[in-house]
Amino acid sequence: MKIKNQIKKNKNLVSALITGALLLVFAFDSALILAKQKMSSESAEFLSKVRYIISKDEKKFFKNLPDDKREEFIKQFWEARDPNSETLENEFKEEYFQRIDDANRKFTVGLEGWLTDRGKTYILLGPPRHVSEYPIGDIYDRRPYVVWHYEEVFLVFVDVYGDGDLRVLYVPMPSVMAHQALVQEAFLKAKQNLSYMEDLFNYSFGYKKIKNAPHLLFTFDLAKMSFKPEGDKMVSQLEIVVTARDRGYNKAWTYRKTHDINFKTGEDLPKKITVHVPIDKKLKKGKYFFYTSVKKMDEKNKVFNNRLIKVK
Repeated sequence: MKIKNQIKKNKNLVSALITGALLLVFAFDSALILAKQKMSSESAEFLSKVRYIISKDEKKFFKNLPDDKREEFIKQFWEARDPNSETLENEFKEEYFQRIDDANRKFTVGLEGWLTDRGKTYILLGPPRHVSEYPIGDIYDRRPYVVWHYEEVFLVFVDVYGDGDLRVLYVPMPSVMAHQALVQEAFLKAKQNLSYMEDLFNYSFGYKKIKNAPHLLFTFDLAKMSFKPEGDKMVSQLEIVVTARDRGYNKAWTYRKTHDINFKTGEDLPKKITVHVPIDKKLKKGKYFFYTSVKKMDEKNKVFNNRLIKVK
């Protein structure tokens, strides 16, 4: 009797879980439909076109904006990626859309070329240094394939279904998974400047309260940062620019300042260094999107890093 009661109880529990799950799915789908109804065709087109370079935080923030604020977001999105704001052209934007056009011309087979695996790779990593083609496969596999060779990585594209659309091949074997990790790292780097081999300095940033005062902490990797001698010191000047926007996409706080990074000549450099930026304006608790960029004062191009941060 106890077993029968337990079985009945379990059935009721499973039924309740399924019903609850279905209600959640319905609510989620309804929310998605509502969100799509509120998004203009221009906003949807933008989101589609930048799928390879937009971050998860940016995408989430963009979807939650009212549509009348999305145009301003799009403008800021491209300005943040402009490597040199002193020129009239946005070199990043121009190169990105040129690569989309090239991918469509080179790789369209039913599906638009920029949406294929080769198209995505071409857009992010650029044209390969060398291509090895195997139109009849090899002794192990008769399916046609090509190998794209870059400076440090290579990718294999296989005509899996015989439709002419070559798909990237990932092999779940320990001997090749390390290389595939390098490929994914190359893709991540390329999202920043469409040239994963370019020797740019890196930085990350986060939010922290220090003595109850809010700060942004910028951490720089010194391995790729250049210094120039000044007397008995090695000096590098970094201009840090920050714009914080609230959930309504209103400017909540801005910051621009040049910071000196100094070390005595002959001193061993640490691997990383952290610069503290005080948030000198009281921000209400909540989520803000922080646009940040850093430029070495003796160089033209900047590096950017954007993310969504919860201010406490």
